[in-house]
Amino acid sequence: MKIKLIMEKKNLTVDLESQKAEQLFNAFALKLLGIEEETAVEQKLPDIVIDQQISAPIHEAIQRQEAVNETKNTWEQECFEKGYKGFMYIRCPKCGEIRGFNAKKESRSFICKECGIVTYFEESLKRLYLNCECGRRFTYWTNMTEEMFDIPCIECGMPVPVIHNHKKGIYETVKG
Repeated sequence: MKIKLIMEKKNLTVDLESQKAEQLFNAFALKLLGIEEETAVEQKLPDIVIDQQISAPIHEAIQRQEAVNETKNTWEQECFEKGYKGFMYIRCPKCGEIRGFNAKKESRSFICKECGIVTYFEESLKRLYLNCECGRRFTYWTNMTEEMFDIPCIECGMPVPVIHNHKKGIYETVKG
C-alpha cells in the first residue's frame, strides 16, 4: 500500500505493508489535526471528511474528546452561573487596574480597589495555568483578553509570561 505526502514543490511516496501503512496514516492524521491520543482531542475533523473515510482510531479519539469537552463545558457553565471562587486575576474594564486575589466564596462580580466600580462577570472567565521557575504552580480565573502578558508569582514575585492557547481556550505559561 502506498502513502503519499504532497506539499507545494515537494512530494514523497512510500510503499508499505497494509497494516504499517494504516498505523502510519492514523498517527500522521492525528498529528496534523493536533490530536494526541493520550491527551485531549482539541478539534473535530473538518466537515469535508466523510465519516466512512475516517479510520476507527481517529473516530474513537474524536468521540472520546467530545465526551471530555461536554463535561468541561458543563463544569465551566456551572461556574459561570454559580460564581467563581479561587485565585482570580482580573482587569477592571473602567480604569484598567489589574488585581490578583483569592475569592474564598463564589462570586459573580468584583469590586475594583482603584476606582470602586462593581464589575459583573457577563462572560465566562478563562482558566490561567501558571508554572513558575521557582517550582510553584497556580490556577487562576481571568477576564484578560491579551494574547500574552506577565503575571507575578505569588511565591517568589518573579513575572511569569503566559500566552493564550486558542485551541484549549486557556492561558498557560510560555514554555521556554
